[in-house]
Amino acid sequence: MINIVTYDDKIVVSFQQDINFETSRIMEETIQSQPWDTSHLQIDLSAVRFIDSSGVRLLISWLYPLKDRVRIEMTGVSAPIKHILSICQLDQIVDIK
Repeated sequence: MINIVTYDDKIVVSFQQDINFETSRIMEETIQSQPWDTSHLQIDLSAVRFIDSSGVRLLISWLYPLKDRVRIEMTGVSAPIKHILSICQLDQIVDIK
């Protein structure tokens, strides 16, 4: 569901499937079990084709507390997902590419 790779100066989190009601609970457990001790967090959404409100909630609850101490960027974001993240103002706290 989520692949997490730690490098010297950053953590790369790759979501391997859509983020929705069915998957977000398991993803949240994985996310909450990590210390997120890094200065740079890269989130790869290239495999995500759909995100619902529970997925948006997951991203906001995870990323908002990190925004002041970690540089956060999202890569591989499709146009529809980018639009949803923009509506929810996640683009205000995350660099979306």
